[in-house]
Amino acid sequence: MNQVKQRNWYALSFIPALAGQIEELIDVLEAQRKAFLPAKSKPHVLDDHTVNRALSLFQANSECIHLYQEQIDRWTREAQIELHRQALPLLNDKLSKARKLNVELIALVEELSKGTIDKVLAKDDIELALEFLSGKSKL
Repeated sequence: MNQVKQRNWYALSFIPALAGQIEELIDVLEAQRKAFLPAKSKPHVLDDHTVNRALSLFQANSECIHLYQEQIDRWTREAQIELHRQALPLLNDKLSKARKLNVELIALVEELSKGTIDKVLAKDDIELALEFLSGKSKL
């Protein structure tokens, strides 16, 4: 039996709540960027489990952001009160910022995944030594 999952659409009165959720998401994403950015120059301080978990969470964020966008688009079509018409572009801007941060984090974590400690330890000693001597690795 194939069940189709039906979306729950919210009334326009939910705009402030969604704005709060998006602001929290932005705060979390900025904190994550601040946490992962220093590892860019030394990805070996991270392990595969940490990187894979972060990537999974950021990909889940992408799904949430997509759903938020659908809700905002729906509200934009329904909005009849000037207050709502003014609030929705601002909400859309916040969501764009969240999307941009999330995309940046996915790219960063994917880059970091190539140099985790697990990847370093999986290399042959000679391969690792050659990478270090050639300047490809900065352990």
